[in-house]
Amino acid sequence: MKKQIRANVFETNSSSTHSVSINWNENHSNLALSCCDFNDYIVYDNYFNEERIQVPFGEFGWEITSYDEVWDKLRYVATMLLETYGNAMGSRYHDRTPDEIEAAWKPTDIYETDDFHTLDDAIYNATGYDWHICFNENDLVHYKKYTDKDGNVQGYFHNGDYGYIDHQSCENYYCLQDWLDDWGLSSVEFAIFNPAVTINTDNDNNY
Repeated sequence: MKKQIRANVFETNSSSTHSVSINWNENHSNLALSCCDFNDYIVYDNYFNEERIQVPFGEFGWEITSYDEVWDKLRYVATMLLETYGNAMGSRYHDRTPDEIEAAWKPTDIYETDDFHTLDDAIYNATGYDWHICFNENDLVHYKKYTDKDGNVQGYFHNGDYGYIDHQSCENYYCLQDWLDDWGLSSVEFAIFNPAVTINTDNDNNY
């Protein structure tokens, strides 16, 4: 597992310190959702025009918690997808005007990304080729315009209403692969379904 040590930079006790731990003695072949009851999350999705598992995003901040259940890790990965997509859109459209962005982009574009298809395929395979996923429309990344104090129209990409990963633990990632590589995870399937993997949330007030 990689270790990152920060040096010669300004620091405060206000950072989340998310990490992953891997117990290599565990079974590495649990690629199934049998341990997770998702029936309460099946909804009819208007974008896809069919019933899907609506994965709820989570709020992963400074809390001291470890997530080792499939459903919880799925929620973390889905929320990371949301965060990295918002980062990528902010970078892609940084030189466009708010009106140009509003005309060229819509929240459901996330469903056309490689990252979404990767996560969707993982769940579809794990449920025995039975279920695809979707997200609550209110939780998607939205673009919001506002007028600054000088009367200029500005805008920003705003992640969903209820799901987030503390900015210190996601701000440098622009796709799921960035996150996987940084954490030393071989794939989305490995992160979610391998019982050896535990996702830990914490904060540096404890250090």
